[in-house]
Amino acid sequence: MALERIETVDSIIIRPLLKQVGAKKVVTTSEDGEIVSRNSYDVYFSQDQDITGESELFQTVANHYWSTL
Repeated sequence: MALERIETVDSIIIRPLLKQVGAKKVVTTSEDGEIVSRNSYDVYFSQDQDITGESELFQTVANHYWSTL
């Protein structure tokens, strides 16, 4: 019985009024190759927060957006 948890970025969200950049993340849990659950959640960051733990694509989009402010 092998459990596997995969987290992927489904979309990147920009909130211009709040000057935030967010990501909708999807977490898929599978057991022996069969999907057991699939959930999603959103995370948002402001310009002064640390985003080094996020994906390279997210960091690129966020830094580009914040550089235009």
